[in-house]
Amino acid sequence: MTKFYLIFLCLHCPPS
Repeated sequence: MTKFYLIFLCLHCPPS
């Protein structure tokens, strides 16, 4: 259950 978390974090992260 880490990949899902990573995706969620990315969504919260600003666009590079």
